[in-house]
Order: sequence, then C-alpha cells, then structure tokens
Amino acid sequence: MYTRRLFAIAFSLVLACQAVTPAAEPKVTFESVAKTHFAKWVKGSADGTLTPERIDALVNNPHITGDEAAAVAAVHVYFRGRKTPAPVGEDTLLAAANPVGQEERRDQVTKPVNLQKVFTSFRNHLKAVPRDLFTEGGPHRTGMSQGRLGDCYVVSAVGAFATQHPEKLKNLFHPQADGSYEVSFPGRPRVHVPHLTDAQIALGSTTGQQGLWLNVMEEAVAIASRPNGGAEVAMDAISRGGSAGQTIELLTNHKSGRVAFRTSATASHPPHADKVAALANETRAHLIAVRDHNRLACAGSPHEGWVPPGIVSKHAYGVLGYDGKTDHVTLWNPWGNTFEPKGPAGLKNGYPTKGGVFTMPLTEFVQVYRTLFYETDAPAKKK
Repeated sequence: MYTRRLFAIAFSLVLACQAVTPAAEPKVTFESVAKTHFAKWVKGSADGTLTPERIDALVNNPHITGDEAAAVAAVHVYFRGRKTPAPVGEDTLLAAANPVGQEERRDQVTKPVNLQKVFTSFRNHLKAVPRDLFTEGGPHRTGMSQGRLGDCYVVSAVGAFATQHPEKLKNLFHPQADGSYEVSFPGRPRVHVPHLTDAQIALGSTTGQQGLWLNVMEEAVAIASRPNGGAEVAMDAISRGGSAGQTIELLTNHKSGRVAFRTSATASHPPHADKVAALANETRAHLIAVRDHNRLACAGSPHEGWVPPGIVSKHAYGVLGYDGKTDHVTLWNPWGNTFEPKGPAGLKNGYPTKGGVFTMPLTEFVQVYRTLFYETDAPAKKK
C-alpha cells in the first residue's frame, strides 16, 4: 500500500513537470523574420515592392536591430549581387531564401544568394560581437576575418598594420560622447563615423572578440572614399574592389610602390627561370626594406589563370614578413582560413595555412602572385 502511494505521488510530479515545461520556441529563419517585417519595410510603396534604396535606408537605420537587422543586411547582399537590381515583392524574396545552385563566394556575391545562409551568419555574428570599440587587448591581427564585403584590399593592409604597428593603429580611433567615432588618417582631416547600426556591423568584417574597431575602420575608409556622402550604404564604396596600395597610403601617408609579376598574357604559363630570378631579386630588395623599416606590404593574386590549391584568385593578401635566411615570404589571407595541402607543400599542392598565415619561397611567390604593393618613405600625394 505504501509503495503504491509513493508511486502515485511520483507519477503526479512527473505529470506536473510535463505540464509546466515550456514549448520549444519556433526556429528563427529568414522567412519568419521577413514575413513579420516586410509590410513595414514597404510601407508607403505604391506597388508593395521592396527597392534597393529602401533597404539602404534600413541598413543605415539605428532602430533596426537584432534579427530584423540580420535579415535587412541579407537582403542588402541580395540586391548588391545584381548589376541592375529590380524591386521585389514578398513572394520573390521568400523564394530566394533557399535557392538551389552555385555556392557563393563569401566576399564576392554571385547568383544565387542563399538568404537563409547569409541571415544565419549575420544573426550569429550580431549575437557574439562585443559592442565596445576595443576589447581583449586589441587591435591585433589574430581573430580578424574579412566579412561579406569585397574589401580584401582594405582588410589585408589593416591586418599588416595591426601586425607591425598596433599602437599606431589604435591611436587612429577617437570615440565620441554620442557613440560616434572619429578616425584620424595621417595627413588628412578626421573622418566622422556615425554610431554603427546592427545591419552595418553584420555586413562588415570581424575581429573575433576584439570589439568593433575593424567595422569602424571599414566605415571610415568607405566614407573617405566617397567624401561627398550619399544616402546609400557607405561600405558599398569599398565592396566594389580597389588597390591595397591605396589603403597603404591612407594608413601611413606614405607613397606606395608596386612590382608586377604576372599579367593576363602569362597567367596560365609560369615565367622562364631567368625571369623568375630577376623578379625575385627585385622583390627581395623591396621586402628587405619593408622588413628593416617596419613598413607595410600586400600582395594581389591574379585575376585569372592558375593558382595553387588554397590560394584565392582576385584577392589581396597581407605580407607579414621576409626571412633572408630561408628566402621565404610570410603572407596572410584576410579570410583567416585554414588549409592543409594534399601532398608536399609547393606550387602543386599549396601551402599549410593556419589563421590565414602561411609561408612560401620567394621564387614561388613571384610565380603565383600578380602584384606586390609596398610602403616607401616618400610622402603620399595630398588628397
């Protein structure tokens, strides 16, 4: 009798626990967020469609936060991937949430854009990113990773700068009492960066847990690139590509030099041994000067033609060092990626990469890459 009573009490407790267990929250998806907010996004539209201009305004709106900001940023990527973007209705937008087709490159959007995948990435980033300008002893290169903007020519140079001159980099930033920032590029008037919106943070690069300084830097470079302003998203000005040499000049106020290795005519054919030796000798002299004077350098990969596995074409890399004893160059992919060759390291199999960093012989460097940009001691031209 006593045993039955205990069993009854235990069974009642189980039922009570089940009764108060909350139901699982519905999964947050791009589709669910877009359905919730689409009517607000198109409010006042004569035909109920969403235009790139409206999305630009939402990206720049500080009141758009959290999941809605992640969805707005994803739609911005959707529009940016089209040469002549047309307004879209809700059904068309939702149909693009999970397209079937070619996988997109992270920094160079190609059709189709998987809105659900982009939204999830942005949502996770917004949840994790610290909102202070600097944390964890930043700025430093470790943890930096280029976002969905095509601004490798900016991030690669900034990563090299963070490696060589972290204190100089930190001193470029001037937080303001209203939550905005000023960035003082040497030899130029300060650039005012308004308080970043969640959508702007989602679209930019990340420093891991170092804070928002790289997002602020990207915004400052973008604003400096379009001094007359405009209603569009400022960071789009740097997502269209550019020269790492220009970024080096912006960061240092020193003129950048350039050595060209490959052209489209030789993209699929390695140069003759004599040509390789001559290029290596010229490049070595510049790399020694960069190393000995703590200057900045970046390398651009070819726009087309062969590259070793693990090397990305049409991409900018930071040059972190040169070892005269081994005649090796150390480079950094601003994606912060990891790669392991399937065979001996070299031109055929690529180079072991961790956190985007790898080394390669100088004679192979001049065969793989298209251009070396390097800081000189000459003053940059006044803008």
